Amino acid sequence: YHFVEPDQKTLSLQAWSTRTVREFCTAKGKGLHYGVAEAGVWVDCVHQRRPVIHNDYASLPHRKGLPEGHAQVIRELVVPILRGDKIVAILGVGNKPQDYTQEDVETVSFLADVAWEVTEQKRAAEALARSERLYRGAIEAVGAVPYFSNHATRQYDFMGPGIEALTGHSPSEMTPALWDSLVQEVIPQGPMKGLTPAEARRRFLSLETPRSRMDCRIKTRSGEERWVSDAFVQASNGGEKPTGSLGLILDITDHKRAEENLRESETRFRTLVENIPQKIFLKDRESRYVSCNGHYAADLGLGPEDIAGKSDYDFYPRELAEKYRADDREVMESGQIRDIEEPYTKAGERRFVHTIKAPVKDEQGAVVGVLGVFWDVTERKRAEDEIWRLNADLERRVRERTAELEASNKELEAFAYSVSHDLRAPLRHVVGFAELVQRNLAASVDKKNGEYLTTVVDEANRLGELIDELLEFSRTGRQALRTELVSPLVLVSRALEHLRPEQQGRQVELAVGQLPQCHGDTVLLEQVFVNLLSNALKFTKGRDVARIEVGCQTADSRWPMADGRGTR
Repeated sequence: YHFVEPDQKTLSLQAWSTRTVREFCTAKGKGLHYGVAEAGVWVDCVHQRRPVIHNDYASLPHRKGLPEGHAQVIRELVVPILRGDKIVAILGVGNKPQDYTQEDVETVSFLADVAWEVTEQKRAAEALARSERLYRGAIEAVGAVPYFSNHATRQYDFMGPGIEALTGHSPSEMTPALWDSLVQEVIPQGPMKGLTPAEARRRFLSLETPRSRMDCRIKTRSGEERWVSDAFVQASNGGEKPTGSLGLILDITDHKRAEENLRESETRFRTLVENIPQKIFLKDRESRYVSCNGHYAADLGLGPEDIAGKSDYDFYPRELAEKYRADDREVMESGQIRDIEEPYTKAGERRFVHTIKAPVKDEQGAVVGVLGVFWDVTERKRAEDEIWRLNADLERRVRERTAELEASNKELEAFAYSVSHDLRAPLRHVVGFAELVQRNLAASVDKKNGEYLTTVVDEANRLGELIDELLEFSRTGRQALRTELVSPLVLVSRALEHLRPEQQGRQVELAVGQLPQCHGDTVLLEQVFVNLLSNALKFTKGRDVARIEVGCQTADSRWPMADGRGTR
């Protein structure tokens, strides 16, 4: 049994029959590769593309001889197995005691064809466990359970030993009636696919379709359910009427379960894809649509089946279609995911979509297409634009309001400076003349009027202090902030020196604690200490002993005073 490689020029030996290897042949076996041109006369079936019988091998003039260890060949029957216009395998038998006949050709051709079908199925379904090895030669090459059902006796003339592992019943126990009792479900396949089991059986028995294949769900002796493929063909002993059916039973449980799992997975995936709001599509390497979800199809006013097999040129303007295909090429060539937001026009309205395209790879890692997911983000873009507009408007208003406040502050500073400056001169006259009157009339004025004059002088002096503070405020507001490392202890000492006149004639206890260095404006901080200490002196005038304490606490921004009061 040889495979013919796709180039139609190379052969690979797969198997000798068991008896051949045991009794006759010691030549190299399975896996041997060589060209058709190097093979012997048995490849006449390749050149002629039909079964070939050599009943007198020794008389063939074009024979090339046999390799070392090969058994002597008396006669041979070689059958090519064709699929389409290609020969895919060769099955040969030899050294029959009598000449090979056309009936032998048909039998071996059938066995060769069945062997190839089963071999192909096993290649495609690697997950299926092999329950039997290929039978040596013709029958043993199929790797399943062979049987022959006799129409006359309604019994099995032969049942392969693998049936016990498959059903739990031994070959001697197995009968057509028992088999029928095990079968729970029948699904016609091959040429009878789509027919009911009854119609398929009728066609087979009436010879309308001499070959058949069924997928059967059976219940084993232990109660386990399994799936098998039952392929069979009408067979005769040379007469016109078939005497029975020759068949092969193959366990396809794993394959069926894999198919069912795949269907369930596809159903779950399809349910997810169809129920998410995003539009999803899948394209092949040529950017042709393989499939899409309903949302994508609805966006185009079509059904998913109307989109499969077509391209962007069928649905979009040429310029847009070329852009989409260019994006596809970039994703497939780079192997990288592409995440973009872009505008498009729908029904004359400009809208925006967020699109993610990812390469689709096969089991070998080769890129075979592109998967796309996109959704409309127009409302989000509009909201972002509105937020941007509002922020811009807010910034504009802040700038305008800041400018207005700065202008107001400047006007206030100018007003304060002007008022304080204009009031100082007349106030000095008031204080001066009041003190002059107080001195000149000190001896003659009565006590009550003396108190009135004292009040006038005191309040005038207080007003002078307020004007001085207003002037200082106007100057402070115009100064730029210049930060540097300063010593608060030095600033407090300077402030107390400035306030020495206010301490004259009073009992003031000053306590200045440790003040850590800090960053700030020296001039302004000194003015702060002057103002704070001046207020402290001013509001403690009524006390016999004024206690003023300056200090800091790192754990809190408030310095507690001895009498419960404090200044931030």
